[in-house]
Amino acid sequence: MKKYSECKFLLSIVLVFLMLTMNVDAQQRKHRMLVTGSESFQLRTAACLDLLFEKYRESYKFVNKHVGVIAQASSSGMVAWHRPPMYQMSNKTASYSLSWCASSIAHDAYHSYLYKKFRPKNGSRTPDRYWADFKAERLAISYQVRVA
Repeated sequence: MKKYSECKFLLSIVLVFLMLTMNVDAQQRKHRMLVTGSESFQLRTAACLDLLFEKYRESYKFVNKHVGVIAQASSSGMVAWHRPPMYQMSNKTASYSLSWCASSIAHDAYHSYLYKKFRPKNGSRTPDRYWADFKAERLAISYQVRVA
């Protein structure tokens, strides 16, 4: 009887793990972008993307066009030259609030947009003055405020 209880317990753990894993995979398929990091980070990021989708559809489309990966990192910032463009997001940014997280993703999508818009025809990296300087930051903040 004891072995049966242990097997039942282990089976329930495996089932919960599979359900959670499938939930994360379904969220990633839903949003058409790769989210890497802990399971809680992935689920939180999916909730932020859901908020963008539900409340700010145009911004959601903009984010999907200009961000291909959202990766858990120690600090937040856009790696626009990465293919696809990658937003590195800290736990602090992801966990503050859903609206802050969603608007932060939109903010860095705007940096990615600027990077792509001003990319030299020869394919070299876009100079920082076009996508990451003070003026670019003001433009990204302006876009973020419209989303928040």
